[in-house]
Amino acid sequence: MTESTKVIAMPLSQLSGGTRSPAAIDAVNKIKGQFTHLVNDAVSGKWMDGEVERSRKITYGAYNQPTFRAADGTVSHGCGKAINDMRGARQYTLNAIELRCDALGLAVYVSGFTQINPVTKATAQGVRIAAYQHLAERPSLSVANDSRALYQNLHNLLITSYNKIHRDYNLAGLTAADLTLTSERPDLMPNVCIINPL
Repeated sequence: MTESTKVIAMPLSQLSGGTRSPAAIDAVNKIKGQFTHLVNDAVSGKWMDGEVERSRKITYGAYNQPTFRAADGTVSHGCGKAINDMRGARQYTLNAIELRCDALGLAVYVSGFTQINPVTKATAQGVRIAAYQHLAERPSLSVANDSRALYQNLHNLLITSYNKIHRDYNLAGLTAADLTLTSERPDLMPNVCIINPL
């Protein structure tokens, strides 16, 4: 402790369930009224335009990347640019269907494969799933042997990515549409939404 540090003693009654101050009670009541809003809604910045307060329409989410919501409903997540920029440099992205969740910076590439047993000549087929999180250069790889396993794997990737990122970044305000793995080929591989478990 330095000489300039001052310790202020607070009466024990105020620390351990004694009399609560009116200011603390008012603050708790205000928080109680806004708690659901704080948990579920994105809180964007404000700026003053003369005497009028205006919303910036920009919030920050996964990896502190900006999200912009335009008046026409268009949404642009900053992590989407990294997905675009890195596709050519990532393995398993060519000849594959891309599913992406820009809000989480999650890009997943699915492609079929066939393995031949050199002894029996029997074949095994499946789908390779290569998942990349934000700026990762190496994928998390898994295999699905049927459509149910493929869907479950993709849905689990979405949920685990959301839970992992939400520990470190504020993801309040993201909608079900934001939290969807959007397929570039919905005719072959449908979108996978976080609220649609199998």
